[in-house]
Amino acid sequence: TPRLVGSEMCKETDAIVLAKNKQLLASGVGQTSRVDALKQAIEKAKSFEFDLNGAVMASDAFFPFPDCVEIADKEGVKAVIQPGGSVKDELTFQYCNEHGVAMVITGILTLNTKIIAIYHLRLQSDCLYSIVQVNGKLQMSIVNC
Repeated sequence: TPRLVGSEMCKETDAIVLAKNKQLLASGVGQTSRVDALKQAIEKAKSFEFDLNGAVMASDAFFPFPDCVEIADKEGVKAVIQPGGSVKDELTFQYCNEHGVAMVITGILTLNTKIIAIYHLRLQSDCLYSIVQVNGKLQMSIVNC
């Protein structure tokens, strides 16, 4: 049975959401950069003593550099959802591949992107897959194998 990891909605510019185990841990919004929004979300999650190990980070905008993914990874985030589309996407993809962070690209760069649900599913092959419902469409990626 798939395990619901988290659900969220990002509607603000540079919004970052941290979710885990059917729970929104924190969000960072209204900042002028994704790094600041992420730091705000991490600080908020920690203020409530939430464990970020295994959490998912979602952003309504692409990551122009791997800095947010690096910061999130160091806090225990294991999966990232973002629209992609930066000319420097490869830097972020490379970081994720080298550090075992799963990344789902929605391909939707809009302030109205709605990530409804994130599921992790382990199949018979012992591979862990991430299935994300974005604006009514399902997307699947391999987390690790």
